Amino acid sequence: MELYLYRVNATGRIPESFGHLTSLHTLRIDSCNLSGSIPKPLWNLTNIEELNLGDNHLEGPISDFFRFGKLSLE
Repeated sequence: MELYLYRVNATGRIPESFGHLTSLHTLRIDSCNLSGSIPKPLWNLTNIEELNLGDNHLEGPISDFFRFGKLSLE
């Protein structure tokens, strides 16, 4: 499953409910004007292979994502 939200002017934080999308292989929410920290429920995305959070105003560590062996960060 893939979710592409490139350049959607969402503002605010990444919804914690995205952590329930455990079948996601690709999540692209780049250039969406998001801010705040990366919500902990995203660590539930154990099938994630491609993650793009670029060009937002996010803060905090992303090191927990590196435990997923197939992941490539963009």
